[in-house]
Amino acid sequence: MRGWAGAGFALAVACAPAPPPACVGFVGDLSLGRGLGARLLRQGPAPGLLEPDTAWVGNLEGALAPSPDAACQAPEGLCLGFSPADLAALDALPLAALSLANNHALDHGEDGRAATATALAGRGLRALSEEGGPHFVDHQGQRLGLVAVDLSRREPSDLPRVERALLQVRRARAEADLVAVLPHWGIEEVAALGPEQQALAARFHLWGADLVAGSGAHVAQELACTDPTLTAYGLGNFLFDDPPGSPRGGLALRCCAAEGAWDCLARPTVSEGRWPRRDPARAEVECTIPRRPPPDLRWKAHRAAADFVSVEPFPAAGDGAFLALWMQPSTFDDALALRPLVFSVQGGRATDLWRGTALGRPLAAARVLADGRLCTIERGDSFLDPEPGTLRREERAYRWTGFGFVAEGGC
Repeated sequence: MRGWAGAGFALAVACAPAPPPACVGFVGDLSLGRGLGARLLRQGPAPGLLEPDTAWVGNLEGALAPSPDAACQAPEGLCLGFSPADLAALDALPLAALSLANNHALDHGEDGRAATATALAGRGLRALSEEGGPHFVDHQGQRLGLVAVDLSRREPSDLPRVERALLQVRRARAEADLVAVLPHWGIEEVAALGPEQQALAARFHLWGADLVAGSGAHVAQELACTDPTLTAYGLGNFLFDDPPGSPRGGLALRCCAAEGAWDCLARPTVSEGRWPRRDPARAEVECTIPRRPPPDLRWKAHRAAADFVSVEPFPAAGDGAFLALWMQPSTFDDALALRPLVFSVQGGRATDLWRGTALGRPLAAARVLADGRLCTIERGDSFLDPEPGTLRREERAYRWTGFGFVAEGGC
């Protein structure tokens, strides 16, 4: 009898259905302002456009008014504020996280943005800020790393925001299965790409992003599927008070884990002041991007791992070696600044190999190249004549000597 029971158990296991693949999804701009949240609640349940088994991420345009009589603080005068009651409309959508990195997140000031983040958390939604990234969402055995950045100003002063995003990409790459950058950019109502969008997307990918899912133009922009990356420059409007017949629209981008790849499908959508629905006038787009090897998590054994701004394997210093960047004070320049650290993890124990005060110039960002060298972005000032606010930059490469770094040309 015992043998028959064992055989039956084995048969049951063999015939059990395979678990569904882990899926993550991205949509563009959502707004509950100008009465849309209340109208949606009156319309009843949302149609099942978004799969409930998917961790969906979008961009929330607007902010919660901290009080009923709070004045709008939007620089352009267009306020997309909403009330706590309006937020109930989001319960009808299977959202996991919403970016607050956009030009309307401060419509009610810092207090409004903080109130929005708190209210979203109360509904089980992750609020994605620029300063607090990278953010992580765990879903069905996969870890999604998210980097949100507001580039809607299109100004040279955005450079530090870009560099912060690059460092967050490196940090997310150290422990995520899929890394996505969520830039808020582009020219409103313009489907054509701006030259800065293409250059910045290429840079985000170079630093380790698998996917770029943009928002901000309010219309769908180009979707570029280029091995090994996917760039959805603009996902357009997903939930907005667009008038009927508006040329605005959006894309719902869903990526599911497959054997060695992420299979992605972008579906056109339209809102027009109602719950989003499929737009049959536009075609779907498929894309496959390769999955990266699982991240090497041995770096977490370091006692200061929680303080790392970025961290990545550093094979030039041996197996189990890592290079991290962290904010540390130093009497060398009397500043709290980004410093490099090389350490090794053997047998679960971390040992510092080199704790550097500086390289050539004050450091803005750095990454390890495929050939083992360290590529840095350094400020154009110097330690002797510091100018922390300068936007001048130089890229330099350094080779590990076993006892430190020596400069070796450009990257």
